[in-house]
Amino acid sequence: MDRYIFPVTLTKGKNSILVKVCEEKEGWGFYLRITDKNGQAFDDLEIKRAVQIGE
Repeated sequence: MDRYIFPVTLTKGKNSILVKVCEEKEGWGFYLRITDKNGQAFDDLEIKRAVQIGE
């Protein structure tokens, strides 16, 4: 976890994040953490999960 860190700027309101995972042989998974510059979680962040193809 935390092997790759990507700084982004989120705007007030709705922001979309697309995660594409490609794996053809083994199981797959990913971690996604959204934090401030100091690694602290936001106390007012609301996450809504989109409908996924294949569910």
